[in-house]
Amino acid sequence: MGRDGADGAARLRQAGGTVFAQAPESCVIWGMPGAVAKAGIAAATLNPDAIALMLGSFLKGRTKS
Repeated sequence: MGRDGADGAARLRQAGGTVFAQAPESCVIWGMPGAVAKAGIAAATLNPDAIALMLGSFLKGRTKS
């Protein structure tokens, strides 16, 4: 379970993207985020509120194309 998500996340990372995985303590089932984290694909494993803050910092200062 979750291998398809890990495969997609690996493709995103290979294309230059940054991947965050949800931390196990905030998941009902840690299948997909766990597969991403265990494979070493995630830049960080965080709770949803921390992921939102990280995304906000990545997007800060970007303009619409």
